[in-house]
Amino acid sequence: MTKESEKIIADFYKNQKLDRLERIRHLNKNIKKGQILFTGSSLMEQFPINEILSTHGYNITVYNRGIGGYTIPEMLQAMDEQIFDLCPSKIFINIGTNDLSIPEETSEKLKEDYKKVLDQIKERLPETKVYMMAYYPVNIKVASSVAWEGAKKAVKLRMERLDKANKIVEELAKEYGYNFINVNAGLTNVDLINVDLTNVGEQVTGEQDTRGQDTREQDTNSQVKIEQTKSEYSIDGIHMWADAYEIIFNNMKKYIFE
Repeated sequence: MTKESEKIIADFYKNQKLDRLERIRHLNKNIKKGQILFTGSSLMEQFPINEILSTHGYNITVYNRGIGGYTIPEMLQAMDEQIFDLCPSKIFINIGTNDLSIPEETSEKLKEDYKKVLDQIKERLPETKVYMMAYYPVNIKVASSVAWEGAKKAVKLRMERLDKANKIVEELAKEYGYNFINVNAGLTNVDLINVDLTNVGEQVTGEQDTRGQDTREQDTNSQVKIEQTKSEYSIDGIHMWADAYEIIFNNMKKYIFE
C-alpha cells in the first residue's frame, strides 16, 4: 500500500470517528438521564443491545455510546459525550482493544490511560455502578482471509496481549471498587493452527480441536493450539456478528438487571 493510500484510509477513519462523535452530541441533547450506558470502541458500538432487548421483550433503556476505532486516549477527549452527558446509573465499559493493536503500546501505558478514565468516573459519578468488561477473543484464521491488510497484524498483537490486558483490567476494577465481568463464555473454541504466528503475513489454516487442551500449547508437530473466537461468529478476526452478541447478552443480562 502506498503512503498516499494509507493517508486516504487514515483520513477516512478519522472523519468517521468525528462524524460519530458529532452524532452523539446531538443524541445526548434528548436523552433520559440515569439509565444504563454501554460505552467503548467499535466492539461496543456494534453491540445491537436495543434490538436484542426489543426482541426478548425487555422494556428498559440502554444508551450505546461506543465509537469505532477509539483508543483510551481518544475516549479521554470525549468523556462528556461518551459518559458524563448521560449521568448513567450503570456503565458497561469495553475500551482498550484498539490500544492493544498499536505496536508501541505497553501494559504500563494501557494501565495508566485506563486509570485516567476511572479517576474521572469515580470523581464525577461516585454513585454509578461500573462494570469493566474483559476484552473479547479474536480469530487469526479469519483475519488471514479478509481483505483488510492490517487485520493479521492487529489480531496477532491482540492475541499476544489479551491475557495480560485482562489481568490489568481486573486489577483496576478491584482497585476502584468496580465490577470486572468476563462475558465471553460460549464465544470460543480451541483451534489447531498450522503456522508460526510470528509470520503474520503468512496464510493461516487449521482445523478445530475439540479435545479442550490448554490454549497456546505447542505440540511436536509445530501446530499451535489457540483458543479463539469461533469462525462463524467472527467478521474479520476482531469484530463479531450479531449472533455472537446474543451469547454475550445472555452472559451479561444478570448484571444489566441486577
